[in-house]
Amino acid sequence: GLAVTYTSNNPAVLGVDENTGKLKALSAGADIAITATQQGNYKYNEASITRYFTVISKMDATVNTSLSETGTNTLTIGRSPVTIGSNATLTESNFTITGNEGGYIETSFASNTLTFTPVKAGGNVTIILSRAEDDSYNAISKTYTLTVQGPSVVLSPTIAPKIQYPETVYSQITLQRTFNAGHSTITLPFDTRINALAVGDTSAYVAQLELVTYNKADEYTLYFKKVENGTILANQPYLIYLSQIVDSPIVFENVTAVQPQAADVTKNGWTMHGNYTPGTSMNGRYGIAGGRLCLGSSNAKINAYTAYFEAPTTQNVKVRVAVEDGGGNTTWLGEAIEDEEAVEAIYGLDGMKLGTMKKGVNIVRQKDGTVKKVWKK
Repeated sequence: GLAVTYTSNNPAVLGVDENTGKLKALSAGADIAITATQQGNYKYNEASITRYFTVISKMDATVNTSLSETGTNTLTIGRSPVTIGSNATLTESNFTITGNEGGYIETSFASNTLTFTPVKAGGNVTIILSRAEDDSYNAISKTYTLTVQGPSVVLSPTIAPKIQYPETVYSQITLQRTFNAGHSTITLPFDTRINALAVGDTSAYVAQLELVTYNKADEYTLYFKKVENGTILANQPYLIYLSQIVDSPIVFENVTAVQPQAADVTKNGWTMHGNYTPGTSMNGRYGIAGGRLCLGSSNAKINAYTAYFEAPTTQNVKVRVAVEDGGGNTTWLGEAIEDEEAVEAIYGLDGMKLGTMKKGVNIVRQKDGTVKKVWKK
């Protein structure tokens, strides 16, 4: 019950907290003498004792991360997230995040580690990791700048689509498909333009099925209208024209991909189907081959990222294909023909065998044994 007082020979290094009466380290130093003196009374003499202390500085926390403080760190969606850990205790209140209003990254905290997962491409996110001073560690503050880029993917027409991040900006999409000069079809799971596919080809255009008419003389005519600005919308089927070959691979950069769900365009009983299924059977279906509309045979197939046509009937059908530019100009692709692989022989009305179809009526014998008349203008 006797009062005890403490004195320090170096109170700037080691003193006594007036509120708690406990020793308080203020800076580093050695051989610091603390003397405790107990007052005397009628029963006890005054007594004192001296102890010597060495005061060391608080430790600096060690931060473990692959992030750089000096440059911009690039995170890629779909790849491993990045983490920040420390030998000092971290809590959810130890850090602040600024510039993430766009929701580019998600954060989670577990086992003394802060994890950043990229979820949306774009933006610069500034991460400020701050930790207050405590009895063991000095205060720390670390700043990191992050930018999130989309994933990259290779699309092969012979393999099912690999788009795994709907509504995601891909840093790069590579299409492994070669386009020959002339007309063909295309369906893609992202928006683009024809000039991104056929760079420098000023004659290239893209067109969409606009109208199908029927009359006894010409039977079916499929009209395609050129799309303004050569825009290609995701999942839509198109007819395209290139004046020169475009070799694989074709690289598209910074494009927004959607889930591949091919759309259909139907006009007067004819349907143009976008196709994402490799090895699709063309038996009884029409496709563009050699710049012409051809009826597929039982062994004909097409791959993904194309389009094909289904008609109300394929029996003795005569089809013309026209592309209009909206300015009154029409380009005729010619009448539909049978798949050349399915044709056994071609004859004139006089029964003479022909090397190719001539103007007028042709008798076409197919490999499956069927015979039909084909009119060629």
